[in-house]
Amino acid sequence: MTAQQHLAQFGVTVDQAREFILNNLDNLSYLLSVCQQFGVTNSMLAEIYGGVTSADVINYFSANGLDSSLLDSTGDVVLVPDDLTGLLNLISPNENTDGLSNATLRELVVAKVGLDTYKTAFDPSSYQGADDGIFTADELGIPDLDDMPATWLTMESLFYGTLINTLRAMDVQEATLLNQFTTLNADALATQDPAVLSQYSDMLFGFFQDPADFPLYSDDQIQVVATSAAEAFITVVGSNSDYSIISGIAGSYTGL
Repeated sequence: MTAQQHLAQFGVTVDQAREFILNNLDNLSYLLSVCQQFGVTNSMLAEIYGGVTSADVINYFSANGLDSSLLDSTGDVVLVPDDLTGLLNLISPNENTDGLSNATLRELVVAKVGLDTYKTAFDPSSYQGADDGIFTADELGIPDLDDMPATWLTMESLFYGTLINTLRAMDVQEATLLNQFTTLNADALATQDPAVLSQYSDMLFGFFQDPADFPLYSDDQIQVVATSAAEAFITVVGSNSDYSIISGIAGSYTGL
């Protein structure tokens, strides 16, 4: 993908991007951060600047004490691990508004963890397919999704959209059955007995397959659960770079 095509996704022209680069040559750490945030690679930077190669770009950053090779890193984290494919039908960007919009949920979580920590947790660079700045449906492993820019905003939207979908799929009767199961198998779940965990996951993901007859959560309650789940996810990501956003959603139910 060319720089022009990549920038067009964000409504930015090559000329505008070049002006931004020139205006921030005295603030390279900020320039590097913005490029990482929006999936701009070294070759794209070279194309935007003009007359230089991606190697020249890397060497320029290096001469100023910065490592821009991270812009070209190929991630190996899989969005949907094999044991969580039961969530595939619920994975989607967040299109909710008002109290469940990305902006509102982000504001609530950032107030607790800080913006830098928040962005780092949703950094897409560690995921498979992020290196060219675009996530295709095949790379994400979700056939029904359109291609999306490989940015932290995309990962954030997929996290909240999918989490809200799962919360809305749980109804009162299903929650009662799940609570009974966890009560009867409390010791086995505490010791992470594989057989019991498998039963729990099968039951849980089975509940997600159909709409809730009598929804367990109101939108106000979903907001509380979503922000708490995001905070927990961000905490785990800080110590486990292989933890995907879908693992974070599953962990909000399983505690694993």
